[in-house]
Amino acid sequence: MRSTEELQQNYQKYLDYLRCGIYGFTYEELDQHSIEELETLANFGWTDEVSEELYKIFMLRRKRKLNQQFVFNQETILTIVDLDKKLTNYCRELKKEAESLFRQMQEQKRENFNLDGKIKINGNGSFIDCGLSVLSDHLLSFSINSREEIKNLNLQKIFDFDRNYADKVLSYNTQQVAKTLDELAGCRIGFAFFELYRESCLSLQDILELQGLQREINIRYYSNYEKL
Repeated sequence: MRSTEELQQNYQKYLDYLRCGIYGFTYEELDQHSIEELETLANFGWTDEVSEELYKIFMLRRKRKLNQQFVFNQETILTIVDLDKKLTNYCRELKKEAESLFRQMQEQKRENFNLDGKIKINGNGSFIDCGLSVLSDHLLSFSINSREEIKNLNLQKIFDFDRNYADKVLSYNTQQVAKTLDELAGCRIGFAFFELYRESCLSLQDILELQGLQREINIRYYSNYEKL
Protein backbone atom coordinates (compact mmCIF):
# COMPACT_ATOMS: atom_id res chain seq x y z
CA MET A 1 0.00 0.00 0.00
CA ARG A 2 1.22 3.49 -0.84
CA SER A 3 2.25 5.75 2.01
CA THR A 4 -0.11 8.41 3.35
CA GLU A 5 2.22 11.09 2.00
CA GLU A 6 2.12 9.61 -1.50
CA LEU A 7 -1.66 9.28 -1.36
CA GLN A 8 -1.96 12.90 -0.28
CA GLN A 9 0.09 13.90 -3.31
CA ASN A 10 -2.16 11.79 -5.52
CA TYR A 11 -5.21 13.36 -3.90
CA GLN A 12 -4.02 16.85 -4.76
CA LYS A 13 -3.24 15.74 -8.31
CA TYR A 14 -6.73 14.30 -8.78
CA LEU A 15 -8.24 17.44 -7.29
CA ASP A 16 -6.29 19.56 -9.77
CA TYR A 17 -7.55 17.30 -12.57
CA LEU A 18 -11.16 17.95 -11.60
CA ARG A 19 -10.65 21.68 -11.27
CA CYS A 20 -9.35 21.62 -14.85
CA GLY A 21 -12.26 19.49 -16.06
CA ILE A 22 -10.16 16.35 -16.63
CA TYR A 23 -12.13 13.23 -15.67
CA GLY A 24 -10.34 10.45 -17.55
CA PHE A 25 -8.22 9.55 -14.53
CA THR A 26 -11.25 8.00 -12.85
CA TYR A 27 -10.86 4.93 -15.04
CA GLU A 28 -7.16 4.92 -15.72
CA GLU A 29 -5.40 5.89 -12.51
CA LEU A 30 -7.92 5.12 -9.77
CA ASP A 31 -8.16 1.48 -10.83
CA GLN A 32 -4.50 1.15 -9.88
CA HIS A 33 -5.39 1.89 -6.27
CA SER A 34 -6.39 -0.87 -3.87
CA ILE A 35 -9.66 -0.73 -1.94
CA GLU A 36 -7.73 0.30 1.16
CA GLU A 37 -6.03 3.14 -0.72
CA LEU A 38 -9.34 4.36 -2.12
CA GLU A 39 -10.75 4.40 1.42
CA THR A 40 -7.75 6.41 2.62
CA LEU A 41 -8.22 8.88 -0.24
CA ALA A 42 -11.93 9.18 0.57
CA ASN A 43 -11.12 9.76 4.24
CA PHE A 44 -9.30 12.96 3.34
CA GLY A 45 -12.82 14.38 3.12
CA TRP A 46 -13.91 17.49 1.27
CA THR A 47 -14.09 21.25 1.74
CA ASP A 48 -16.02 22.40 -1.34
CA GLU A 49 -18.17 21.09 -4.20
CA VAL A 50 -15.21 19.95 -6.29
CA SER A 51 -13.60 17.99 -3.47
CA GLU A 52 -16.99 16.50 -2.58
CA GLU A 53 -17.31 15.34 -6.18
CA LEU A 54 -13.84 13.79 -5.90
CA TYR A 55 -14.93 12.01 -2.71
CA LYS A 56 -17.88 10.48 -4.58
CA ILE A 57 -15.54 9.33 -7.37
CA PHE A 58 -13.29 7.57 -4.85
CA MET A 59 -16.29 5.91 -3.22
CA LEU A 60 -17.79 4.80 -6.54
CA ARG A 61 -14.51 3.19 -7.64
CA ARG A 62 -14.31 1.48 -4.25
CA LYS A 63 -17.92 0.33 -4.70
CA ARG A 64 -17.11 -1.11 -8.12
CA LYS A 65 -14.11 -3.06 -6.81
CA LEU A 66 -15.98 -4.39 -3.78
CA ASN A 67 -19.02 -5.43 -5.83
CA GLN A 68 -16.74 -7.34 -8.20
CA GLN A 69 -15.47 -9.30 -5.17
CA PHE A 70 -18.90 -9.81 -3.61
CA VAL A 71 -19.82 -13.49 -3.24
CA PHE A 72 -23.45 -14.39 -3.90
CA ASN A 73 -24.35 -17.49 -1.92
CA GLN A 74 -27.25 -18.73 0.18
CA GLU A 75 -26.30 -16.55 3.16
CA THR A 76 -25.72 -13.29 1.28
CA ILE A 77 -28.79 -13.69 -0.96
CA LEU A 78 -30.97 -14.36 2.08
CA THR A 79 -29.54 -11.23 3.71
CA ILE A 80 -30.34 -9.19 0.59
CA VAL A 81 -33.90 -10.57 0.52
CA ASP A 82 -34.35 -9.85 4.23
CA LEU A 83 -33.16 -6.24 3.91
CA ASP A 84 -35.34 -5.77 0.83
CA LYS A 85 -38.38 -6.91 2.82
CA LYS A 86 -37.57 -4.46 5.61
CA LEU A 87 -37.16 -1.58 3.15
CA THR A 88 -40.39 -2.48 1.36
CA ASN A 89 -42.32 -2.74 4.64
CA TYR A 90 -41.02 0.66 5.73
CA CYS A 91 -42.15 2.11 2.40
CA ARG A 92 -45.60 0.56 2.82
CA GLU A 93 -45.87 2.02 6.32
CA LEU A 94 -44.68 5.39 5.02
CA LYS A 95 -47.35 5.38 2.32
CA LYS A 96 -50.06 4.43 4.81
CA GLU A 97 -49.02 7.26 7.11
CA ALA A 98 -48.84 9.72 4.18
CA GLU A 99 -52.37 8.77 3.03
CA SER A 100 -53.70 9.27 6.55
CA LEU A 101 -52.07 12.69 6.93
CA PHE A 102 -53.20 13.80 3.47
CA ARG A 103 -56.81 12.87 4.24
CA GLN A 104 -56.59 14.75 7.54
CA MET A 105 -55.45 17.87 5.70
CA GLN A 106 -58.35 17.51 3.25
CA GLU A 107 -60.91 16.99 6.04
CA GLN A 108 -59.59 20.11 7.77
CA LYS A 109 -59.78 21.93 4.43
CA ARG A 110 -56.13 22.90 4.72
CA GLU A 111 -54.63 24.44 1.60
CA ASN A 112 -51.17 25.24 0.26
CA PHE A 113 -49.13 22.48 1.83
CA ASN A 114 -46.45 20.01 0.80
CA LEU A 115 -46.28 16.55 2.30
CA ASP A 116 -42.73 15.19 2.11
CA GLY A 117 -41.39 11.90 3.38
CA LYS A 118 -38.40 9.63 3.16
CA ILE A 119 -36.69 6.57 4.52
CA LYS A 120 -33.63 7.52 6.57
CA ILE A 121 -30.77 5.02 6.74
CA ASN A 122 -28.30 4.65 9.58
CA GLY A 123 -24.75 3.45 8.96
CA ASN A 124 -22.50 1.24 11.05
CA GLY A 125 -19.60 3.64 11.59
CA SER A 126 -18.14 7.01 10.64
CA PHE A 127 -16.88 5.85 7.23
CA ILE A 128 -20.29 4.59 6.06
CA ASP A 129 -22.09 7.48 7.78
CA CYS A 130 -19.99 9.83 5.65
CA GLY A 131 -20.93 7.88 2.53
CA LEU A 132 -24.60 8.12 3.46
CA SER A 133 -24.30 11.87 3.97
CA VAL A 134 -23.81 12.43 0.24
CA LEU A 135 -26.97 10.56 -0.76
CA SER A 136 -29.33 12.56 -2.94
CA ASP A 137 -32.17 14.15 -0.98
CA HIS A 138 -34.54 12.57 -3.49
CA LEU A 139 -33.35 9.02 -2.85
CA LEU A 140 -36.03 6.89 -1.15
CA SER A 141 -38.29 9.93 -0.79
CA PHE A 142 -41.63 11.28 -2.01
CA SER A 143 -43.42 14.61 -2.22
CA ILE A 144 -47.07 15.50 -2.82
CA ASN A 145 -48.85 18.83 -2.53
CA SER A 146 -52.37 20.00 -1.75
CA ARG A 147 -53.22 20.56 -5.42
CA GLU A 148 -52.74 16.87 -6.21
CA GLU A 149 -55.00 13.90 -5.59
CA ILE A 150 -54.17 11.29 -2.99
CA LYS A 151 -54.04 8.63 -5.70
CA ASN A 152 -50.93 10.38 -7.04
CA LEU A 153 -49.00 8.70 -4.23
CA ASN A 154 -49.22 5.55 -6.34
CA LEU A 155 -47.14 7.32 -8.99
CA GLN A 156 -44.23 7.87 -6.61
CA LYS A 157 -41.41 5.45 -7.43
CA ILE A 158 -40.73 4.72 -3.77
CA PHE A 159 -44.22 3.18 -3.63
CA ASP A 160 -43.71 0.91 -6.64
CA PHE A 161 -44.46 -2.44 -5.00
CA ASP A 162 -45.29 -4.45 -8.11
CA ARG A 163 -42.14 -4.51 -10.23
CA ASN A 164 -39.39 -7.01 -9.48
CA TYR A 165 -35.87 -5.58 -9.83
CA ALA A 166 -34.01 -8.80 -9.01
CA ASP A 167 -32.66 -9.14 -12.54
CA LYS A 168 -31.07 -5.69 -12.24
CA VAL A 169 -29.28 -6.51 -8.98
CA LEU A 170 -28.46 -10.19 -9.24
CA SER A 171 -26.17 -11.43 -11.99
CA TYR A 172 -27.13 -14.34 -14.23
CA ASN A 173 -24.91 -16.68 -12.23
CA THR A 174 -26.49 -15.45 -9.01
CA GLN A 175 -29.96 -16.07 -10.35
CA GLN A 176 -28.91 -19.61 -11.20
CA VAL A 177 -27.73 -20.01 -7.58
CA ALA A 178 -31.08 -18.67 -6.35
CA LYS A 179 -33.01 -21.15 -8.48
CA THR A 180 -31.16 -24.06 -6.88
CA LEU A 181 -32.29 -23.01 -3.40
CA ASP A 182 -35.92 -23.73 -2.59
CA GLU A 183 -36.26 -20.86 -0.14
CA LEU A 184 -35.00 -18.43 -2.78
CA ALA A 185 -37.08 -19.70 -5.67
CA GLY A 186 -39.25 -16.58 -5.44
CA CYS A 187 -36.35 -14.20 -4.96
CA ARG A 188 -37.71 -10.68 -5.32
CA ILE A 189 -36.08 -7.25 -5.05
CA GLY A 190 -38.18 -4.09 -4.76
CA PHE A 191 -37.52 -0.55 -5.93
CA ALA A 192 -36.19 0.76 -2.60
CA PHE A 193 -33.34 -1.76 -2.39
CA PHE A 194 -32.59 -1.40 -6.09
CA GLU A 195 -32.44 2.41 -5.82
CA LEU A 196 -30.08 2.23 -2.84
CA TYR A 197 -27.89 -0.29 -4.67
CA ARG A 198 -27.86 1.73 -7.91
CA GLU A 199 -27.69 5.34 -6.75
CA SER A 200 -25.65 5.29 -3.54
CA CYS A 201 -21.86 5.12 -3.37
CA LEU A 202 -22.07 2.13 -1.01
CA SER A 203 -21.10 -1.39 -2.01
CA LEU A 204 -23.44 -4.33 -1.56
CA GLN A 205 -21.51 -5.41 1.53
CA ASP A 206 -21.85 -1.90 2.99
CA ILE A 207 -25.60 -1.98 2.37
CA LEU A 208 -26.00 -5.37 4.05
CA GLU A 209 -24.24 -4.03 7.16
CA LEU A 210 -26.43 -0.95 7.59
CA GLN A 211 -27.70 -0.62 11.15
CA GLY A 212 -31.21 0.76 10.95
CA LEU A 213 -34.07 2.41 9.08
CA GLN A 214 -36.40 5.25 10.02
CA ARG A 215 -39.50 6.80 8.46
CA GLU A 216 -39.82 10.57 8.34
CA ILE A 217 -42.75 12.73 7.18
CA ASN A 218 -42.94 16.53 7.22
CA ILE A 219 -45.71 18.95 6.31
CA ARG A 220 -44.71 22.36 5.00
CA TYR A 221 -47.24 25.13 4.53
CA TYR A 222 -46.53 27.79 1.93
CA SER A 223 -48.02 31.16 1.09
CA ASN A 224 -49.60 32.11 -2.22
CA TYR A 225 -46.45 34.12 -2.91
CA GLU A 226 -44.26 31.03 -2.47
CA LYS A 227 -46.63 29.00 -4.66
CA LEU A 228 -46.28 31.54 -7.46
